[in-house]
Amino acid sequence: MEATTVGDETKVRIVVLGKTGDGKSSVCNVFLGDKRFPEGDMLLSMTKDIVPVEGRWFGDGEKVEVIDTPGSCDSDYADAANLRKLAELLLKLGRDGGITCVVVVFKATETR
Repeated sequence: MEATTVGDETKVRIVVLGKTGDGKSSVCNVFLGDKRFPEGDMLLSMTKDIVPVEGRWFGDGEKVEVIDTPGSCDSDYADAANLRKLAELLLKLGRDGGITCVVVVFKATETR
């Protein structure tokens, strides 16, 4: 992955998207090699806000910023508000060095 330069610092910046309950926060934790994002085991929304966390790729690699986002089809029926927040984030990040990668998480047992 190509790193993004933010100020004097170079790092990878990853935004993680997907439906509520599909494992976005778990994927974020894998990327960071540590449990930095709360994970749920039900279909209730755990991530209420956009949460950026800086760390090291898989715990000991290059600098990385992983951005967890509230899920679509949210259990709190907040899709419209979450999409507005996401659009604002993408515009801000575009002005602040960009995004290295967007990861879309799907539950492996989803049949459609």
